[in-house]
Amino acid sequence: MMKHFKILAVILMLSIVLVPKHAKAVCEVNAEVSAAQGNVITRQAQEITNIIANLQAQIGAILPVELVDLLQKMTGMSTSVRTGMGEMWGDWEEAEKGQTAQMHASILDQTRNTLSSQNAELFNEAALNDEMNEVAAVTTDDATEQSCTFDTVMPHVTEVNNITRMVSNTMSGSLSERIIRGEDSQLERNAQDYQRYEATFCNRFENGGRAPCDADGSRVDGDIEIARTLMGGDTLRVESEEDMEVIEAAIDNLMGRPRMDNINPINLESSGSAQKAYLEKRSMAARMNMVSGLFWDITGERMPSRTPSEEIREMRIAAGVPDTDASANPSKYEFWKAWIEQVNSPPWIFELKGGQEKLGESELHLKALRLMMMNNLNLKMEKMATLFSIQLANQLDEREQE
Repeated sequence: MMKHFKILAVILMLSIVLVPKHAKAVCEVNAEVSAAQGNVITRQAQEITNIIANLQAQIGAILPVELVDLLQKMTGMSTSVRTGMGEMWGDWEEAEKGQTAQMHASILDQTRNTLSSQNAELFNEAALNDEMNEVAAVTTDDATEQSCTFDTVMPHVTEVNNITRMVSNTMSGSLSERIIRGEDSQLERNAQDYQRYEATFCNRFENGGRAPCDADGSRVDGDIEIARTLMGGDTLRVESEEDMEVIEAAIDNLMGRPRMDNINPINLESSGSAQKAYLEKRSMAARMNMVSGLFWDITGERMPSRTPSEEIREMRIAAGVPDTDASANPSKYEFWKAWIEQVNSPPWIFELKGGQEKLGESELHLKALRLMMMNNLNLKMEKMATLFSIQLANQLDEREQE
């Protein structure tokens, strides 16, 4: 069969090479030459087609039926093999995916177990470190006297802050309540006020020696000497009702009292002017509540605490303050003054030579005190700003009335 193929190929090549060609005459033009060449090419293509057809016919006649059947069977077997391999690959791919998912889940479980073990180890290590630090603190750490004093007196700050807030809110609220009640309270100066003046505050030398009293009162001029009554000591001595009455009388003179006819309108339901006066009364009560609160803040900071503090008293005495000026129940004002006196005293400055640890400890205490003092200063600035706003509002009201 291969021999016949070779013979046919040789014949095909010879037919192409030996086909006679029309010679090109000298007188022929290009168009004529092109047409002749086209005819030759057409005849050659036809001959090649015939040769291929003959070759196919000869191959069909030469190949036996068994060989054709064998080729068909081989083709079918190839198709079957390819189909079977594809199905096997699909099954294998699904099995591989399942195995990969199982391996992934197993790795995740192992990772979780490892992390849990590490977390337990870290927790145990941290607990052991805390216990070791506690043991070291008990056995090796030597707390200084300054740290012990600082930690001991800090709770006292909470108490004196609460006392200051309570005094300010209670006394300023009492004033605004009396203004709102109106006729249930004696807001204007009256005979009772005059009798208290004669018995308690009268100065026999006042009014050119023609005072209404023959002898000085028990707390002569206590209601007008504000520097002595309200600011004369770092902690006020409030040991009796009279002590508190003197403080109230001093603030009363600083505040003044509203006139009754301006705060007690009548016929509120039917009179428009009375309704306006009633609303103005509430506005005045709000302003006087705020102003009164500022005075009572200053006073409340000097009110004695309910709990004694021997540490603060010792701090002041160590700084050179006389025993009589160091209160056993120090106020908020005295608390801050005690620390300021301490950090400016020679013994405290001398102790700074204790090294870097001593300096770090002192700096920590000073930072804590500085933050607390800045907070108190901010509160005072807020109230002062409110007071200036009230003053401006009063000035605007006066201009509108003009």
